Amino acid sequence: MRASMSRALDELYPGKQCWVLYGDDYDRMKWIDDSIDKPTKEIIDTKIEELKITCAYEMLRTERNKKLSACDYLFTNDFPHKNEETKQEWLNYRQSLRDITDKETPIYNYTEESRRVYITGVKWPTEPT
Repeated sequence: MRASMSRALDELYPGKQCWVLYGDDYDRMKWIDDSIDKPTKEIIDTKIEELKITCAYEMLRTERNKKLSACDYLFTNDFPHKNEETKQEWLNYRQSLRDITDKETPIYNYTEESRRVYITGVKWPTEPT
């Protein structure tokens, strides 16, 4: 999900279509509903920053969930771990993944060239070997 002016306006005015956008340029935005005040650039920019945080955490949770799913098979009742130490390492790894949204602060990034949204600033736990 890209945090954009269009998304910010959709969040600020759910179900309304009070504007026409030309890119993400506030100065070129045309407000078409006189019954609703046009938001200031600052209000929209604040909402975009909130969306960036929300999006970053959504991406963090999605990646975390993939990593948890990738090792679910290790915790079936009959999985033959090498030993209890190895099993405990996997349990610790999985707990670290569950805790990651409380311990890490993902940073939202967007590249215009590739139109790609991604996160940085996350130190992922190391998968046991």
